[in-house]
Order: sequence, then structure tokens, then C-alpha cells
Amino acid sequence: MQEMDLHIKTSGVILIGTDGRLLHINDEARLALGEKPVSAIANPGFGDNPTFFQGKSGKYRIRTVPIAKKGKGKIILLEPTPPRHRIHSRLTHFGLSRREEEITIFAIQGLSNKEIAERLFICEQTVKDHLHHVFGKMNIRRRSELAAKIMGLAPQAASSI
Repeated sequence: MQEMDLHIKTSGVILIGTDGRLLHINDEARLALGEKPVSAIANPGFGDNPTFFQGKSGKYRIRTVPIAKKGKGKIILLEPTPPRHRIHSRLTHFGLSRREEEITIFAIQGLSNKEIAERLFICEQTVKDHLHHVFGKMNIRRRSELAAKIMGLAPQAASSI
């Protein structure tokens, strides 16, 4: 079993009221923003498409959670992404090829399939094929589950009944 990293950053939390006013910001969010205003964070909306923010203290995945069904209020979560070397060291036990590891790291860092393809000088379909194989080897179904699975935060799959 791998030793857990004791320098895990906590998530930044920003609470925006239904009137658009800033209601709360925790220390991690304040640190990530540095001198930037909250409006510097791209609004990812709601759903499964991640948005990323390069903050003063690292790179963060941005998720938005609505406060009320029809209200404008929201909670913005800044989830720290692990550094590249930590990701690479945790990929070794999944049995991925070198290219699959490379594509997985880029995917976790928030690059689209098209951006990965351009960086690696391969076609976008090849990226999709590699990610499909990675998902199978990791027993996951979506790109949004990659980081959680690699960092050991994903729940174990339930056995079939």
C-alpha cells in the first residue's frame, strides 16, 4: 500500500448568495486567488465538464454546486489537482502503457482530447481510444472519475449480485 501524502491541500470554498454577493470564502480559496477577484474564476456552470483555475498556490479543478433549485446562489469548490510527479507515481499499479499514462496525466490536468492530440501529434480518435482502454483498466466510466481513482479517493466498486 502506498504511503499517503501528508501535504494534501484542502479544497477552497466560495459561497455566493442568490443576489450575487460574496457570502463566504475559506482560507484555501483566498490563498488560491491571491490578489485576483472571485470573478477571475471561470464559471463552469453545473454538470460534469470540469473547468480549471491556475491559482497562486497551484492548479484547481472548479466545480459549482447550486444553493437552491431556481436561485442564483452557488457554492464554488476549488479542488486542488495533484502535481504531475504524484500522478505518475500512482499510475504504476494500474498496468497502463507509457502512452496511456501520458494521456491520463494530460486528461487529469484538464486538457481536452483535442489539446492532448495536438501536444502528442496524434489524432483525437487515438486519444479517445487510449482513454477508453484506461477507463477499462481502472474500472471507471468517465473522465471525471480519473483523479479520484488515481488518488485512491474513488469508492470501491460494489460486487455484482
